[in-house]
Formats: sequence, structure tokens, C-alpha cells
Amino acid sequence: MTKRLFDNENEHKTDNILRAGLEKEGYRVCPKIRLADIIKLDKKKLSRQAYSYALKAHFDFTIYDKNNRPAFSVEFDGYYHYNDDRAKKNDKLKEQICLQYAYPLLRIDAGFFKKVNSTTILSWLAKTWCFNVQFYEQQQKKFIPQEEDFDYFSIAGVDSNFNLIFPYDPFREYRLFFAKMFSEKKIISRQPYHLIWRDADGFIHCLKYLLISKEKAIKQSCKVKGYSYFPVTDDQLCEAIALFLIYEKYVEYQKSSCHSIDVEELYSELKAIGDKYECSVFSDVVKIDTPFFKSEE
Repeated sequence: MTKRLFDNENEHKTDNILRAGLEKEGYRVCPKIRLADIIKLDKKKLSRQAYSYALKAHFDFTIYDKNNRPAFSVEFDGYYHYNDDRAKKNDKLKEQICLQYAYPLLRIDAGFFKKVNSTTILSWLAKTWCFNVQFYEQQQKKFIPQEEDFDYFSIAGVDSNFNLIFPYDPFREYRLFFAKMFSEKKIISRQPYHLIWRDADGFIHCLKYLLISKEKAIKQSCKVKGYSYFPVTDDQLCEAIALFLIYEKYVEYQKSSCHSIDVEELYSELKAIGDKYECSVFSDVVKIDTPFFKSEE
């Protein structure tokens, strides 16, 4: 009896998106590669449990560069990854191993297939990886100053009509949209504010909120699985997705005045989140980007 290459349609879709975005740049997308065939394991670096698991585990997709070296891997997390205790335990082991060896692992779900402008979130991440590599190659050749860091949103270019464009920031137009709404006095915050934190299970959360007036606001939450060693950081990604989602929600609000909440209700939720994580071990990743917190009187 034979076995299918992909277990479900979501893995097949992931494969198609990765191939479309990476193969023309000289990368190869390989499904079901063993972890031990990618990372040279050392018993001294890993616990017995982690080492045993590493010998049996595989990645859903591994991307190889032009030199046939693994660049990063992608895991598609379906329903059971969030609800099955054994799956969650194995996920943590895999993440710990990748962190130990500084190997980039991107965890995605079906939300990464969502289209932002003309690209999916997953395709955008893949393209950003390629440009990040090209950026540092040019830096090594001294075409880019050594002190300059790669930031996807700051890379600018010109189109055929010599208009300034930002080809690696598909979320820029939503920030410009909110700036326009602010200038037209339709909202009282120039941009949506946000609160970002990491929970004990390794998820990055973003609560995005837009102040329409002193009484009304719109909020939008988002979470992504934390990851490391990727040019778009996990908190940048979570914030950007939340921005897009609150844009969609505000467009609906303009049509029917739906989705709005009381500002005092929003304040209570923000205060509760701030209090909860202020004293936790994750307090160093809590970022409060808002003048909205009331001072104690």
C-alpha cells in the first residue's frame, strides 16, 4: 500500500505557495525531511528526551538554498497541534531543538493563506526571506553599509514611472489609510495602537485598537506561534496581521457602525492584560505602544 505525500489539502496548499515564491529564486522545497538529516545532533547539547525525539521527528517542509544547505523549515499546525497534549509536547521539543541549534523554524496555520493586497502572508514571508539573504550578500560586498540592518518595511524602490514604492511591505497601504482617516477627522488616533505579549505556550498575542472617538473604539486580537531567526520577527508579523484585520473591521464599521465597543470597556481589558503580564517572566516582551493608559491619580 502506498502513502500520499501530503496528509491534507492545507499541506498541499503550503507546498504550492512555497514553490511559487522560492523556486524561481533558486531554492528547493522538500517535504518530510528528517530533523536529524538537517541538524547535526549532539547528545551533549540535548536532553535524553529531546535527543530521542529528534531522531524520529521530521519537518513538514524544508527549504534548501542554492548551495544545497537547509535555509529554514516550515511546519503547518492543524487543529490537533492546538488541542492534542502529545502534539503540543512534541511541538515544544522541536522548537527547543531548533533554538538550541539556531535553526529557523516557521510555524503556520491556514490564516497564512489569507491574501493581503496581491500576496498571501506565507508568500510574503518567503519573498522577504530571499530579499534578506540578498541584502546581506550585498552588504558583504560593501554595496550596503555594514551598520545597516535589514527591515522589510524600510526597503524602498521606484516603479516604471519613477514613483516611490515599498515592495516588501504589503501592510503599508493600511497605515496610509488610517492616516487619511485621521486627517479627515473620522478617527482620533493617527494609527491603531497595540499591546503585544507572549504567553506561557509560546504564542505572540497582539491586541490592536482604534479610537474612533472619546466614547467609541474598535479592537482586534491576533496571535501567532512564536519563532526565531527569521527576517520578519514574530511580534512584527503578529502586529501586521492585526493591523490588516482591524482595517477590515473598520471598513465594515463605516458601512454599518458595527463592531464598536465602549472606550471604558476597552480600557478595562487593556489594564487587565497589562497587570497580568507586567510581573510575569514574559514582561520583557510586553510592548505598550499607546498614550491611552490612564495615569494614577
